[in-house]
Amino acid sequence: MMADRRALAWGLAALALAGLVTFALLRDAPGGERPALSGADDAARGVSMDLAPGRVEGDAPRPLDGLATDVAPSGDLASSDAPDAPTTGELEIRARFADGRPAPGVTLTLVTWAIDLPRAARPSRRTDREGLARYLELPPGTFAVYSDRGDEQVEGEIVPGERLQRELVLAPGRTVRGLVLDADGRPVPDADVWLSDYGNPFSGAFVARSDGGGAFAIEAVGVQRYVGARKPPWQPSGLHWLDDDVDLDAPVVLRLGEAGASLAGSVRDEAGRPVVGAALTVGEGWRGTGGDAPPPPQHALSDRDGAFAWDGLPPGSTNVDAQAPGFAPLRASVQLALDAPATLELVLRPGCRVTGLVLDAADGAPLADAWVSSGRTGAFDTRRTQTDAQGRFALDDLPADRLDLRADHRAYLTASAHLSLDPDAPCEQRFELVRGGTIRGRVLDAASGEPSPDWIVAAATPDDESLWDASCRPDADGAFVLEGLGQGPFSVSAVRLLEAGFVPGARLRGVRPGGEPLELRVVTPGAPGVLLGALRDGHDRAPSSGWLSLVARTTPEWTTTTRVDGEGRFRFDGVPAGESTLTVHVPGAGLAEPLGVRVESGVTTDLGVLRLRVGGTLRVRVHPREDVDTSGLRLRLVRPDTDSVPCAPDADGWLSEPAAPGRWDLVVSGPEIANELLPVDVVEDLESLVDVDLRRGVRQSFELGDAVLGPGQFLPFTIERAGRVVVRGVFGSFPDAPPRAFACLAPGPHVLVLAPQGEAERRVPFEVGRERGPTLVVPDE
Repeated sequence: MMADRRALAWGLAALALAGLVTFALLRDAPGGERPALSGADDAARGVSMDLAPGRVEGDAPRPLDGLATDVAPSGDLASSDAPDAPTTGELEIRARFADGRPAPGVTLTLVTWAIDLPRAARPSRRTDREGLARYLELPPGTFAVYSDRGDEQVEGEIVPGERLQRELVLAPGRTVRGLVLDADGRPVPDADVWLSDYGNPFSGAFVARSDGGGAFAIEAVGVQRYVGARKPPWQPSGLHWLDDDVDLDAPVVLRLGEAGASLAGSVRDEAGRPVVGAALTVGEGWRGTGGDAPPPPQHALSDRDGAFAWDGLPPGSTNVDAQAPGFAPLRASVQLALDAPATLELVLRPGCRVTGLVLDAADGAPLADAWVSSGRTGAFDTRRTQTDAQGRFALDDLPADRLDLRADHRAYLTASAHLSLDPDAPCEQRFELVRGGTIRGRVLDAASGEPSPDWIVAAATPDDESLWDASCRPDADGAFVLEGLGQGPFSVSAVRLLEAGFVPGARLRGVRPGGEPLELRVVTPGAPGVLLGALRDGHDRAPSSGWLSLVARTTPEWTTTTRVDGEGRFRFDGVPAGESTLTVHVPGAGLAEPLGVRVESGVTTDLGVLRLRVGGTLRVRVHPREDVDTSGLRLRLVRPDTDSVPCAPDADGWLSEPAAPGRWDLVVSGPEIANELLPVDVVEDLESLVDVDLRRGVRQSFELGDAVLGPGQFLPFTIERAGRVVVRGVFGSFPDAPPRAFACLAPGPHVLVLAPQGEAERRVPFEVGRERGPTLVVPDE
């Protein structure tokens, strides 16, 4: 029940925060201004189309000179008759490392609001030896450019006839070194190495190529990344989750599969003419986070004959998606086999067009800047546009037949329509949006009572306060208005965006729209500080791996992490001024207790050398009852700070790996073994002994009635037996299924304890029988 990898929780939280914070700010941006998208927002960012196996090169048209994608965008960007005044602009990006060196070979992905390209055809460029990348003939409008390996981005606005120059500095990060091997363990030269976006095994870019000995290196890699390799005709390697690496200096081994399947085909219209520059994707990848993953999707563009081809594909049934301007998106299934090349003829049909109006339901006034969209967020067939000043919209290239269309506006509740489309028949849709609830208030400095406008105010449901339903920036008087809300209740927070990220300042819970104006009294943070130091063990040696977490005692808390470098040093930038708690996570060692530190505003605080205590081990002797099958027994040590240490069997029982001294929980689990959670103490430089009685367990499933958890939301729970906690876990939300959880429990009475954030604890007694019983449905209160 308890996640083994700290990356799972962090990845989900980070993705939810980055993506939904971005969406909330996006829908609230006044006057059409849009903040830069988060690197986690793969629906807007797309997949880089850099040189890689499987790409169709060379013959497709180039409507946007300098773009690495060879597909025509929707809309007319050029004309055979040259206009009198320039209609396009240029962009030059210079990428460098933090130490000033040029950063060659960095893939940059551009998102521009002036064109709406399919995911597989988003503009990307790779920097040259001087770290330069250029985009020519870009349409005017705002843009954001993202790097392939960190959280860096630059933004700006393209002006016709002008060249805009920007510098992108890669933050310091890990240098990932590795080897690409074939299925028999032999080095593979000239393999393309793929690096994912932040926490996203679905999208990324090719960033390196293996040398003659199969080795590769990638500089300045951020956290929450996957890495994989590809070289047809072999099947691509699986993706390796870099945050699982204990020894950061050890090479990452990427092993290719056996020779894969081949797929070739063509894309044509209904008259049999080739479709040039169609964006194609094979496979869907894995949309989870944390832990190793299967290979990502592969992409290609059809050539002048409409042809495409891939080699080295995993065998089995898979999907191929195709998109091209003027046509409806198409998804086809194909069966791939190793012994026979597969062929696939794709016939694209004309797309449908929907036009219409978005109006205020109360007075019929047109609503400008409302979003109208179809398809699931992030899906290959998603379409999205905004209304103009008269509330009008038009969506092209929609699939025929049934379609769900949605209209959103920051001050209104979402409206939906179910349409039947025909490419030969125009379709008009009218949305009348109902104004949502409003929360008003002011942000004031807690000390002076004066307005404090330099914050972001957000409303979120209590189940997950990182998912914002609405957000805004206060005016000069500190006044804010949150619009378009449901009935609530909501948690209303004031957060500040500093170098450290979102720094919280105040929070009020249980707020419903329409009430009295709120007062959010905040403690205005000073300039962030820097915290640094070094780690040494009892033999004065620097640990080769490990990470540290820092929790600032703000309200609510602010948390960040960093890794030690090869000399045991660490550094936290952008730390909120005030008191913080530092925790060290080094395999087999650690501090006796978390360390309290104080960071002054704008000051670098050097903690000097922190001495680590030598770790200890835990010897576990298990005593199974007669009816217990121990073949699937699993033991591990866990701590609330997400450290996890496995235990392995030996001749004298089970022995843990070295663990930092202090209090841990020994987690006992197995297919037919009752879950146990036993507090134990690990003693410095000693082997401690603990005896555990094993009971036969019965699998019990739980379901949260009609409870609504949004995507990526989780509800923690515990299970008690005889007044002692035996299970810790979470209910998670999954598409088209109610929130569920499972445990293996000893027969007898138990209590399920739910503790939603900001609400009173709920205790639900239940009984476990000798045989597996029905799912326990926990009703809403």
